[in-house]
Formats: sequence, C-alpha cells, structure tokens
Amino acid sequence: MMEENRRRLASAEQEGQRILSESRALAEKLKDEIVAKANQQSRSMIDHAHQEIERAKEVALAALRGEVATLAIRVAEKILDETLDEKRHRKLIDSSLDTFSVN
Repeated sequence: MMEENRRRLASAEQEGQRILSESRALAEKLKDEIVAKANQQSRSMIDHAHQEIERAKEVALAALRGEVATLAIRVAEKILDETLDEKRHRKLIDSSLDTFSVN
C-alpha cells in the first residue's frame, strides 16, 4: 500500500511538472504573440503618423507658395507704382498688349 502511494505521488509530481512545463511554454508563446502584435501595431501607427506629417507638410508648402506668390505680386505692384509715372505706365501697358496680341 505504501509503495502504491509512493508511485501515485511520483506520478502526480511528474504530471504536475508536465502541466507546469506546458503552462510555461504556452505563457511564453502567448507573450511572444502579444509582443509581436504590439510591435506591428506600433510600426503601423508610426507609418500612419509619417504619412499624416507628410500630408500636412505638403498642405503647408502649398499654402506658403500661394502666400509667397501673392506677396511677390504685391511687392512688384508697389515697386511699379512707385517707379512708373503715368506716361511710362501707359507705354508699358501698350507694349505688353502688343506683345500678347502678336502671340
């Protein structure tokens, strides 16, 4: 009877060790899957952020180009207004119109 109890105890200990080993392996596998998924999600979020930044940069550059063009036209108008008298202004307009009508 005592021997039988020892065998059962040894068998139960082996079974416990097997279950513990399988549990550890499963926990490690789950941990690896969670870490891999988190890494993939973080890479995806970073890629999305880079795309959003690039889009925002393009929008800002387009707006800046428009502002620069508007400012350049205003400066040119101001310079022309300051440097051209009425006679020169009329001559420049006529010359420009002649050039455009030839083309």
